[in-house]
Amino acid sequence: MALFSKPKSFLRKIVGTRRRSRTPVRVFSESGSEDNKIFDPITLEIYRALYTSVAEEMGIALRRTAFSPNIKERRDYSCAVFDSAGRVIAQGDHMPVHLGSMPMAVAVALSAVKIAPGDVVALNDPFAGGTHLPDVTLVMGVFE
Repeated sequence: MALFSKPKSFLRKIVGTRRRSRTPVRVFSESGSEDNKIFDPITLEIYRALYTSVAEEMGIALRRTAFSPNIKERRDYSCAVFDSAGRVIAQGDHMPVHLGSMPMAVAVALSAVKIAPGDVVALNDPFAGGTHLPDVTLVMGVFE
């Protein structure tokens, strides 16, 4: 069953004329200043998929090592990757309620503690990005 009513030559003509365009993307440096850089959309998609897979792999590791049935069976958890300023880079496909509150929890953790290699900040304050007391947010830095 065909979904297209146009002949194949028409489709080849459209696909053949597409070129890899360079799209300007807003990039912020560590100091917070905005740099205008040009990124190839394909390269941007590769990095998006890379960081999303990191968040997904964190979720898989958490589920496999968990003892709690809430995590192991109900999959009541979320994982995401943030930059050093607390901005979301990628999110795993997990519980949406956690992903909505996680940026605020990460911002509070970053403002309260100077994270060094090996440090993990645990918080569950509902007024600092937590959803309710049984939910615990863990924030850990990744260093070279």
